Amino acid sequence: MGKQNTNTNAMLDLDQEAAGQAKPDDAGAPDFEAALAQLEALVGQMERGDLPLEQSIKAYAKGVELVGICQKSLDAAEQRVQVLQDNLLRSLNEDTLDGED
Repeated sequence: MGKQNTNTNAMLDLDQEAAGQAKPDDAGAPDFEAALAQLEALVGQMERGDLPLEQSIKAYAKGVELVGICQKSLDAAEQRVQVLQDNLLRSLNEDTLDGED
């Protein structure tokens, strides 16, 4: 089972390289799930009204930063999915053309 995980990780690394994407760890920014969790916690604090005005403004600014991180992660994921779909369609088209000969 460990070998399968290693193979899966290697395939993900290759897919990221094929899509021209760096691994999320390389950027030093939190990954999507961590950024989303932080954002949800900030929103919860702000909705409760526990924060003084100045801290609310700082929390809002941090929230904007976290939204940007989430958006970049989603954009990168969308791009990787598009590359995978394109590769699949290309493969299917090649198989169809090969079958017509």
